[in-house]
Amino acid sequence: MVRLSIATATAVTVCICTAVAQIDKPALDPATNFNLLEERWMSVPNQPAVVIEWLHHYLPKACHEAAVANDLSPMDFTAYDVLYDDCDNDWVVCRHKDAPATEENLIGNLGKIPVGMRSYVRHVIAYPARQHDAVASWRAPGDLHLHARPTMQTLIHQVGHEMDYAALPGQGAPFSESELWREAAGADGRRASAYAGLDWREHFAEAAVVAVFGQNFPREIATAQPAASGIANQLYVWQRLLGEQIQMGGRCTRRRENSPRVNKETGKDGAGSGLSARAGLAKRNIDIFSVEYPGGGKDLHIEDRWQQVDVSGQYGAKATQSTPAAS
Repeated sequence: MVRLSIATATAVTVCICTAVAQIDKPALDPATNFNLLEERWMSVPNQPAVVIEWLHHYLPKACHEAAVANDLSPMDFTAYDVLYDDCDNDWVVCRHKDAPATEENLIGNLGKIPVGMRSYVRHVIAYPARQHDAVASWRAPGDLHLHARPTMQTLIHQVGHEMDYAALPGQGAPFSESELWREAAGADGRRASAYAGLDWREHFAEAAVVAVFGQNFPREIATAQPAASGIANQLYVWQRLLGEQIQMGGRCTRRRENSPRVNKETGKDGAGSGLSARAGLAKRNIDIFSVEYPGGGKDLHIEDRWQQVDVSGQYGAKATQSTPAAS
């Protein structure tokens, strides 16, 4: 069992009496009941929010760049300022007109993510569904890209990628490649899922799905995943080091800075041209933070290629793959 003690706010000492891990452990058996997880998350009331649609001619720069990179017209995207009751700074969500994820789905599910986790998210960008390709991806600095209706499992997995790089400065970037995480994995008899065997980053993000559920629904984790003890050390690291951030409730104290507004047609500066859901509250009592990514974060992203989405745009079950999910 991992034994952690927090010496200071940033210093961690660890004693794990085991060999360093390889990702050769079998997946949890039985597999996590993701349907039960989703049903429980959906029973959580939506976070109250003020939502304001942007003027048609403008998008956040990150959304404009993403549209162009995916051979889509920026004119087909709409941006929304979303001011949740638990934060004094807004999130900006971008949606393509043909995206299977509705505004209600995107905003409702994003708001269910514990606010400490949600604070690592900059933008959520929803695209049309596509087959035989990545259905969700994370891109530095903190953008979530979705090609289907996002389940809570998917959103938490993607935010887990961002937290891997951003939540534990000084412990490794990504943290999943740190000695601490690999020794925790080595002390366990299992990995969170078959998909967790792709690489260490997926290993960490898949454990996040179980850890966040267990943190918030401790009486129900045994039903959703009766074999959770197989990844007890991984869950302990998540909950011991990041427990406050993955716990529902409270208010945000810091946030990513949204990318600047640009004109949809030109991609040029459009500052001051849109509406703000925050009105006079923007950034009040909020620390706007940034992260030092390896290589400056240029082109740093992770794509999750699960089984193709069905015709209604729902995510299919995860599939075991022989190639890494990152590119």
